[in-house]
Amino acid sequence: MKNLSGFAFDLFVTNGLISSYCRSGENGLAREVFDGSVYNDLVSWNSIMSVMLICGELGEAQKLFDEMRSREAFSWAILIDGYVMIAGNVGRAQELFDQSSEKDLVCWHSMIVGYSNVGDMDSARGLFEVIARELFECGYHGGSWLMATSVTEIPRRLHQHEAG
Repeated sequence: MKNLSGFAFDLFVTNGLISSYCRSGENGLAREVFDGSVYNDLVSWNSIMSVMLICGELGEAQKLFDEMRSREAFSWAILIDGYVMIAGNVGRAQELFDQSSEKDLVCWHSMIVGYSNVGDMDSARGLFEVIARELFECGYHGGSWLMATSVTEIPRRLHQHEAG
């Protein structure tokens, strides 16, 4: 797979290959395509970081993240979610969350669920209240994410915490 036969210059093809190889469990091939590509954009970087996390290689995902020249909210969310879900390291996830200047709802959700998963319901509730307030102040009144989160997982866990 070392030679991409001219496709190393085509982002659409290389990103499609990375994604396809990841979905089929061919993570080594996904990495070869990434490494062999002449140009990698944010989609390429985010895709290969996701591949590494799916393989449980959090350290490699962190290394890739550190090598990125530019990041978007989704890049941060991938790594935050990795620390929360794979390592259960909410402290490191919180450090990344605090460093990010681009927090999206996925980042917020990962942190809230992460704190909930480790039983730190006060922090989960605190973050939930902050994002709910910020969304309201920005004119976001009742979207599906806030509604889904508020009526399902987080309140259930908060209730269990208070009852137990």
